[in-house]
Amino acid sequence: MQISTLKAICDIYILVNGVTTTVLISSKSHSLKKWGYVTALLGQPAWLYVTYGMENKGMFLLSVFYTAMWIRGIKNNWNKKETD
Repeated sequence: MQISTLKAICDIYILVNGVTTTVLISSKSHSLKKWGYVTALLGQPAWLYVTYGMENKGMFLLSVFYTAMWIRGIKNNWNKKETD
């Protein structure tokens, strides 16, 4: 697969993943919200690949930080009970 094709696939994946993540995390339902952290984490490999490939060190480091925060979100919210 050519690099430009792989990057295009990553771009589409990032778009779909980002929209899905935002919808889930902004949900009032805790059971949906916690899955937003999982979908966000699933999007990180594409972010890391694209930012590393562009040699954009700042965005790559930000993507590494986001990866850690999505993991933190999963740890903090996975077993939490619905309080509404």
